[in-house]
Amino acid sequence: MILTNEIMSAFRVVPFYEAGVIEAAQRMRKTVSDCVDCILLATAITSKEDLVTKDSLILEKKGKLLKEHGVKLLSFRDLTNA
Repeated sequence: MILTNEIMSAFRVVPFYEAGVIEAAQRMRKTVSDCVDCILLATAITSKEDLVTKDSLILEKKGKLLKEHGVKLLSFRDLTNA
C-alpha cells in the first residue's frame, strides 16, 4: 500500500475537457487514430510532461512526438531498466 501511495502522489489529474487539451487532441488525430490515445498524448503535450505507456501504437511514434511536441514517451521497461 505504501508503494501505491508513493506512485499516486507523483501523478496529477488534468481534466481532459480543458480547451488546450481538446485542441491538441484534435491535432493528434493526424498521428494517432485512437481517440483516447489522442487525449492522453494531448494531456502530456499541454502539460509539458513525459508520458509512460504500454501502448505499442503510441510508443511507435515516440521519435516523432519528441521532435514535434517535445514529449518524451517511456515504456515501463524504460523505467525499470528491465
